[in-house]
Parts: sequence; structure tokens; C-alpha cells
Amino acid sequence: MTSAVKISALILFSALLALGAEPKPIHILTGKVVSIHDGDSITVLDAEKVQHKIRLHGIDAPEQRQAFGTKSKQALGEKLHEKQVRIEWSSLDQYGRRIGIVFVGDRNINREMVAEGWAWHFVKYSSAKELTEAEERARVNRVGLWADAKPVAPWEFRRSLDIAETALEKPLEAGAVFVTDNGTKFHRAGCRHLSKSARAISLDEAKHKYDPCKTCNPSLTEQF
Repeated sequence: MTSAVKISALILFSALLALGAEPKPIHILTGKVVSIHDGDSITVLDAEKVQHKIRLHGIDAPEQRQAFGTKSKQALGEKLHEKQVRIEWSSLDQYGRRIGIVFVGDRNINREMVAEGWAWHFVKYSSAKELTEAEERARVNRVGLWADAKPVAPWEFRRSLDIAETALEKPLEAGAVFVTDNGTKFHRAGCRHLSKSARAISLDEAKHKYDPCKTCNPSLTEQF
């Protein structure tokens, strides 16, 4: 392990202690990025020609079906595709991916993605001050996804999809759409603006009581 890597690992270890967290052993993985899956996950090929899937720690990028999902993936690709990287990781997620911080030289790519507005600080799993500050600056400067008038956090978008899919398990009449208790618009299943209170109603009823969502265009009946 090089001196730079040792110092970086020591800094991360000290930060965990300062937060009062029980530090986990820090592992170092180096290799070449061979695939960009989305704005927060990649595949790295190590020197032994073994592939490792990596989930960038502390950030959550827009899903591919969300606004800025494609741009977020492209931004990460520009930073990492075919690049030699160093990953500092300490655990695996439920899919077997290593959760870590990705470095190109001294550049912290996780922080860059948040700072440039291509990902949110994933506060459920991270309390890193540098990510909090990076997101605040990105919000103020309205860069990346923050240019959107009402950006939706990826975890909220995923929850809306789960709600819509659960609702779709029930028999629905042809042309059914979704509304929310406090909303004024009707939506397609999976629309990023749906919330926990999503419920299905007929398209005819929706047209009399609500306006169509401009994001998912549910009034286009030929698509149902």
C-alpha cells in the first residue's frame, strides 16, 4: 500500500471515530473502470482480471427513468470510463456490491458527483459533512439536477414506483390512472410525482376532476 493510500485510509478511519461510529476495516481495491451502470454504480476490473461491482458510498443518483438520470450516468462516465481508480470500501450491499469512495488520483469522485449536481447526498446512509456542503452549494447554484424546478429525490421516485406497482396488482379497468389525496393532477403508473397516497381512478373521472400531469402525459389514452 502506498503512503498516499495509507494516509487516505487513516483520514477516513479518523472521521468515523470523530462521528462516534464503530469503524469497519477499510479495504483498498484498484483497477480499471470497464462499465458505468448509472450515476452511482460502476464495474471495475482488477489486475487479476476479476470484475467487481461498486456502489458509490454516500450518494444517490437519479434513476434512469427520472429527469437527469441519463445525464448523471454520462457525467460519471466522463469522469471514470476506462480510468484507473482506487476504491476505499468497508462493506457489501444486499446485491454484493462493494460500497466505497472512488478516487481518480486525489479526486474524490463521490463528492464531485454531488458538487456538480449529478447526485444527491444519500443522508440515510451518510452523514459526511463534505457531501452535505457540496449539495448545499449545488442547490444554491442550481447546477445539474438542481436546475429542475422541483427535483425528486431518487429514493422518493423508487417509492412511487413501488406504490404504483402494488396498486397495479389489483384489477383495474381499462384506462385507469392515478391520483393522490392532496394532488390536483392525474398520472400514469410510475410517474415521479406520485406519492404514498396514490390511488387508481378511471380516466373519465380523472378528466372531470383533475388536470393531466405534464411530466407523464396520462391523457394520451392510446398509450394505455
